[in-house]
Order: sequence, then C-alpha cells, then structure tokens
Amino acid sequence: AMSRPPVSTDVFLNVYDLHAANDVLHQVGFGLYHTGVEVNGVEYAFGGAPSGTGVFSTTAREPLGESKYRESLLLGTTKLSRSEIDDVLAELRRVFPGNSYHLTNRNCNTFSNAFALKLGVGPIPSWVNRTAGVGQMVSSVVGPEFFGLHPPSATPPADATPSSTAAFSGAGHSLSGSSSNNTSGSGAASGASGASASAALSPAELRAKRLAALEQRMKPAE
Repeated sequence: AMSRPPVSTDVFLNVYDLHAANDVLHQVGFGLYHTGVEVNGVEYAFGGAPSGTGVFSTTAREPLGESKYRESLLLGTTKLSRSEIDDVLAELRRVFPGNSYHLTNRNCNTFSNAFALKLGVGPIPSWVNRTAGVGQMVSSVVGPEFFGLHPPSATPPADATPSSTAAFSGAGHSLSGSSSNNTSGSGAASGASGASASAALSPAELRAKRLAALEQRMKPAE
C-alpha cells in the first residue's frame, strides 16, 4: 500500500492592536496587542472567563470588537494532522481555564506560545510579549466579552492548573515582507486579552478607565 504524503500546514501568529496609541508606541517598542494562532484557516486564542475554558476560536485575521488587525507572522509549518491538532486543542482547553488568566503571567500570548510549541513551530517571537509588564499598570483587563465572544462553557477538570510561562524567543516572518522582530522600535504585546469586568461599571466605562490609567502611566516624568 502507498504511504500517505506527509502533512505540511502553515501556522501564523496574528497580531491585533487594542489601543489607537499603538501607531506611536509601536515605534518605541511598546503597545497593547492581542494575538491568536491561525492554523487550517481558523484562529485560536485565550481570554479570561469566570468558568469553563478560556480558549476560543474565531475567523482568522478578522478584528474583533474595537481591535485592529496589524499583521500576520508565518511561524512555520506543522506536520500534525487535523485530528492531531484537535487533540492538542483539547489538551490546551483543559489546561487553560478562563479563570487562570493573568494579564502578565498567563495571557493570550502565553497561550499562543504554548500552542505554537505543540504544533512544532514555536516559540513565538520575543517582541510579542516584551512589554507585558505594562499591563501591571492597567486596573482592568480585556476579555472575550469585550469582543462580543464567549469561550465554550465546558467545565475544566479539577486538576487543570496554570502552567509556567514559557520564554518567547522564536522568529516569525511578516507577510508584509519585513519581520517586526528585526525592525527598530518594534511593537510588543502586553497580552491584553482576558479577565472579567466589574459589575459596577459598564464595558465602555471600564474600557475608558483602563485606557486613561495606561495613558497616565505612560506620560513622561516632568
């Protein structure tokens, strides 16, 4: 019998702006970004949720809510079949429950990195999460509800615990012809997808409060 040809599927890291100031901040190595991993035409990402998994899927490269698509980086090709990718996602859904989200230690970029490693194309580029520390200045976090999305409601197993944050040191190739990792003052992701909002404030009020706090912190000292 003839053997099946090896599988070779492109894997992309899709990057989105979450703040209008990114156009300026990107030039000095800062920015608030959301990332997702695209494989077989579907994009997967991670965000905060009060229960169930924080992993969700969406249309690849389509901005969600008020986010703005920035670029796609080709991470490489995976040799995993569709069924094997489904198995990987099933595992990640268990170990990435929505209530384990943390703005700086376990964010959308943490998931993107873990997924890329499982697909054999990671780690993701280091610049993607370089300024995650900026997120510590923000009092509230963007979650799937900010985008009008709700992760699947399946309850994770009791033994699902956060994994340690892996180092990001890979290299991606921008589809625009230049890699952000090799550009002076390239943007960095703070992983600003995730967490739930306070019931006392509307999403719009929370968003305005978060951005005001960030902008205040970023003002140069007099």
